[in-house]
Amino acid sequence: MSILEVYLQIFDTIKLLNTMDFKMTNTTFPPYINNGDKVILFDGVCKLCNGWAKFIIKYDKQHLFKLAPVQSEQGQALLKFFDMSTNQFDTMLLIDNTNLYTKTTAFF
Repeated sequence: MSILEVYLQIFDTIKLLNTMDFKMTNTTFPPYINNGDKVILFDGVCKLCNGWAKFIIKYDKQHLFKLAPVQSEQGQALLKFFDMSTNQFDTMLLIDNTNLYTKTTAFF
């Protein structure tokens, strides 16, 4: 697979992320989030999730995304901010400014 094909896959994924369900908590920024940040929360124990995170690290040359395992201090604070479970992880999450996007199926 060429680099161009990989980039096209990343951009297709970003387009899918834009159609994901989301809820806006309020206009206050979540902890550790700055204006313009796009943070992907993933299960740091899940092999599939870790593989996806490694893929993003490898091919996100423009550094569009920040990554945080849900088990980390930052991940736990973000989950609490959006009233998500802090001990049961069954999806990957994208935080874009004050928006939380969910649904694992959008990643595949």
